[in-house]
Order: sequence, then structure tokens, then C-alpha cells
Amino acid sequence: MTNTALDSLLKTDFEQNQVLWNNLQFHSHNTHHLGALAFLGASDQQLKDIYTNTIRKYAEKYEPSPHEITDENWRNSLGDRRFCMAYRDFFNKKLPTQGDWKGEFFKLLLDDKDGLPLIDASLSGLLHPIIHISYAIDLNSRPVACEALTMTAVCVGSIYKLPAKLEPPANGIKGALRVMKEIRSEDYAPTLDEPAQFDSVLKNESLLLAYYNEWQMPANIEKAVEELFDMSVYIYGATHKPDQIDFDFGLLHLLTGMNAIRTLQPYLDEKTVKRLLCCFFYLSLVMYISQRQPKINEHLINDYQIEEGKRNWEYVVDRTLHTKLATEVHCVKVIRTLKDAEAKYGSKDGFYLKTAIKSVDNLNVDKPWNYYKSHEPWIGMSDADRELNVKH
Repeated sequence: MTNTALDSLLKTDFEQNQVLWNNLQFHSHNTHHLGALAFLGASDQQLKDIYTNTIRKYAEKYEPSPHEITDENWRNSLGDRRFCMAYRDFFNKKLPTQGDWKGEFFKLLLDDKDGLPLIDASLSGLLHPIIHISYAIDLNSRPVACEALTMTAVCVGSIYKLPAKLEPPANGIKGALRVMKEIRSEDYAPTLDEPAQFDSVLKNESLLLAYYNEWQMPANIEKAVEELFDMSVYIYGATHKPDQIDFDFGLLHLLTGMNAIRTLQPYLDEKTVKRLLCCFFYLSLVMYISQRQPKINEHLINDYQIEEGKRNWEYVVDRTLHTKLATEVHCVKVIRTLKDAEAKYGSKDGFYLKTAIKSVDNLNVDKPWNYYKSHEPWIGMSDADRELNVKH
């Protein structure tokens, strides 16, 4: 892969395709897909082929916005998805075309006029905006940064509404994973008949805050990031039935979303990172309960048995890039995330590698993701026959 080929595809996508599509309901994953493939070592030709034959199927051209976005009115239309094109044009003018664009990028994200910095809203929309922000940094791409700002702006208030002034837990005594496991073992949280009932869960704010305040947030911010990242790995890879390996579509976004926070942490002050971590943990509680409190069995990762010839990242990357898995954006993102985590945090007795191997060996590549008909190879966004080891 060469930067020239990747940058050309990213620029084309930025110029032609809207950050939201399918009646402004779905977030564009085009940049994530190209970036994750590139980081795993995809060739220029493979990037071009997948962009042409797969990615462009899930893209729509920009539509004119009701009016122009300017320095004077740019906060007035936050959360209005009709303004995708106007925000793209606005942020494209704001970020310098020469030199370092990151200064203005983070200035816009952290501007807290009216008490709402965009960075806080980046955890809206199933964490897609903050994931896009992290890819802008990882790819060092100004066009992707403009997209990330646009997606964040139009998704303000989407899906999740956090409690006002969410403060760090003051008197918690439990680790994050233990808090999650106790939700399942206790009977206070609602037991749902179907997944993805976010609104129903969000109404239980007092219950969510009670669990939230049980977490003992590590004083060391890097340890806090690592703890929540590893929690998200277990929620993703250790919640299936013992005899039926499956992965939940909603819960995988906790993994890729937490990876985004990990990526951005060196670029943000500690106060901002701490606020993001608090919001992320609260949203993790919402997601876990809404996905029907699947039992977290750490041994399903820790004791996962791997054939001798598969115990390496070369196997994982080869299977990801040279099967139909390469066309499934969420799979590619998950594998890239896990591989990067081992580079950052070490092997941990194969913790991240085992999760990655389990993923590429068990995701159903014969039924690729289809936004309109099916959530294969993932489960958990409908009342389909397959489910995690959920609470009934």
C-alpha cells in the first residue's frame, strides 16, 4: 500500500460521498474500511478493488443543505442531519490546506462555547464520530478530519443522551468488568425480550448512575484507558454461548470506540480524556443492558484453544485480507484494533491474538454484511434466532 493510492481514494470519497446515507440514518464507514485495510497491509490494487466493488455500494452523493454554515451560525444547526454538505464545506474552509491542520482541528473539537464541546458529542451515534476522528489522526488526513468534524456536528444528540454534568465516580471500589458482571448477576436492570432497546434503558438513569458510581476509576489515566479497553474486549469476545461462537454488532462498537479514545488520548489534556472515559463507561452500561446482559465468561478468551499453525498475527491478517472478510468493514476494524492493542499493551498471554483468531475463524464469511436484509455475520440488532448468552 502506498500513501498516494490511499490518499487518492480518501480524497475522492471526501469530495463525492456524504458522511451519512440511507435517508441520513447510517454513518459512512468508507474511511474506516480503507484505513483499517491499509494498516493491515492491503495492496493498492486491493484497496481500489474493494472501494470500487464494495465500499461504493454503501455511499450516497452529497445533497444540498437548507443554507450555508458560517462562523456566525455554525452551532445553530448542530444535530440537524440535513446539513451534512454545509458542514463539510464549512470545515473544509476552516482547516488549513498547508502546514499543520491538527491545531485548528482540535480547537474546533474542544471549543466549549455554549457548554458543548464537539468532542463530547463524538460519542453519539454508536460512537461512529469518535471513530472517524481517530482515523483522521491515524491516517494524518485533512479530508478525513473534515469528515469527522462534519459527522460529529450532525450527530449531536444522536441515540444517547448523557446525564447532565456526568462526574467521575467518587467512591467506587470495583473494577469496570466486575461492575458489568454484577449487572447480570443482580436483578435490578430490566430484562429485555429483544436487543437494541436503547431508549428503554436510558430511562433508567438512576439505576445506570448507581452502577456507574460503583466503578473505581484508576488515578493513572493510561491505566483507566487500558482497563476500559480490555473490558470492551471481553464484552465483545467472551459473551457468546459456550457451544456457539457469535459476536454482537452493537457491542463490537464498544471495542472500536474505545480504541478511538486510546488513539486520541496523547492529543488531549487529561481532563478531556477523563470526561470521555466517564461518558464511555456510562454508555457501555447502556449498551450492555440494551443487548440483554450477556454473561461475560473470561475463560472463553483466556482458555481459547488455537491450533499450532494459527498462533500468530500472520495467520489472522492473511485470513482477514484474503477471504470475504476483507469486504466486511467491521471485521477489518476489529482485527486492526486488536492487533494494535497487542503492540501497545503486550501479549497478555495471547489475549488480543486469541480474540482475533476466534473472530476470523468464526465469523460467517458466506453471508457478508448487508445493511438492508441481514446483519450477518454479526448478531444482536434484531430478534433473530441466534443470540449471545443473554439473560432471559
